[in-house]
Parts: sequence; C-alpha cells; structure tokens
Amino acid sequence: MFFIRILLEAATPLTLILFLLIGSLVCVFTNRKRGAVLQLLAALLVLVVTGYGSGVHNRIASQEHRYHTLTADQLPHHQDQPIEYIVVLGSGHSSDERLPPASQLGGASLYRLTEGIRLLGRLPDARLILTGGPGLDTQANATVMFQAARDLGVPPEKMLTEPDPNDTLQEARVVKKHTGTDPFILVTSAFHMSRAITIFQENGMNPIAAPTDFIVKGSGENRHISLFPAPDNMGLWKQVFYEWLGTIWAYFH
Repeated sequence: MFFIRILLEAATPLTLILFLLIGSLVCVFTNRKRGAVLQLLAALLVLVVTGYGSGVHNRIASQEHRYHTLTADQLPHHQDQPIEYIVVLGSGHSSDERLPPASQLGGASLYRLTEGIRLLGRLPDARLILTGGPGLDTQANATVMFQAARDLGVPPEKMLTEPDPNDTLQEARVVKKHTGTDPFILVTSAFHMSRAITIFQENGMNPIAAPTDFIVKGSGENRHISLFPAPDNMGLWKQVFYEWLGTIWAYFH
C-alpha cells in the first residue's frame, strides 16, 4: 500500500498531460480522429487550468491561514498546563554524505525543524519530538532532522525521534505514546496543518497549531502574472492534489 501511495503522489499535471498526448498520438495512428482531438483538447485544458493557476493561490491561502503562526506572546495562554513536547512532523530529504544534515533536508523539513527549534528556545522545559520515516531513502527523515538540529546547537537530550511513520496518521499514533491527551505544540507546513490537526484530534489528542512553510505570502498584489503557463503553478496544483489524496488515505485508515 505504501508504494501505491508513492505512485499516486507522483501524479502531476505534466504527467496527466503527457499521458493525454500519448493517447492522442495512439488515436492518430489507429485512425480514431475523434479520440485524438478529444484527448488533445483535454491536455490543452489541463495545461491552461493548472499552468495559469486558476485560483490555486487563493485556495492555498485560505487553507494556510486557518491557523496563525504561534508567537511568543501567545505561548503563555497555553501554560495552564505546561507544554512538554513540540512535535515536528517529517517531510522529505535526500541522503548525501557530502552535505551537512541541514542541506540534505528538503525545504518543508527545514522550515518545520527551524520552527520547532525557534519554539524550543521559548519553551526551555519542553522537548522536540521529530517524526518521519525513510520513505524511499536510506535514512529516516526524523534521523536527518535530529542530526541537523544537533549541528544547530540543540542538545541531544532535548530531542526524541520516531523514525518509523510514513504518513500523518502513523505519526499521530506514535506521538500519542508520549503526549497522551496532554496539550502539545504541533509543527508542520501551513497547507498541511488543517489535515494534521484533524487526524491528531480524531486520535484523542490536543495539538496546538504552529504552522510554518507558508506557500502564499504577502497580500498577493505582487504576484507575477505571466502570459504563459508556469511550472510553479502546476507544482501548487500537485500540492493541492497531495492534500486531497492524504485526506482520502486517512479516511480509509
């Protein structure tokens, strides 16, 4: 099942366009002109809709800003019961012994880890829980984050690692062993936060949202409008699809 999920996550607008174009060529060579035209038009539609964004920025922004950044002045409001753990959810990395651990982390992982360290500096009695399995890599994401945090000055005794989970639902289940029903800070990408909060709460836990890794920043007035489709916009649609897929995956598990 894990590999099926990996294959589905690899689906992108460009992949869909490629298959539609291949299908169109097959129809041309088999004299099915109607099928060729329909698939060519479908490929063009996908290119236009995903390449120009077509509201994807607003969709992502509305999702990301359901929870605001956890600032220092907000932390005291959660101190009726001391916060013992700051949970940093895993993302991606690429193992490369030539690079320091922080440089091996993908953008989302690095953002999440940095936010966790920032909050740890304001809650010196808390500890980090770093989660995330290896995926298709040779090392667990939690392990690489641990190494990066240690290089950045976080004492090893201030960190726990959970290197086995490969999705958010598995992360929630292993984290519950540490937190129980006590409140804790949950750090993940802003666009992923709503789904993560729901999963953790459905497992009887009490997360305090600390979103990071915001995709849409600023008022939006300075967003570049191009005359041509942009690969970046296609990447945003992929993230929307990934979150949708994650919601479906969690529902059936």
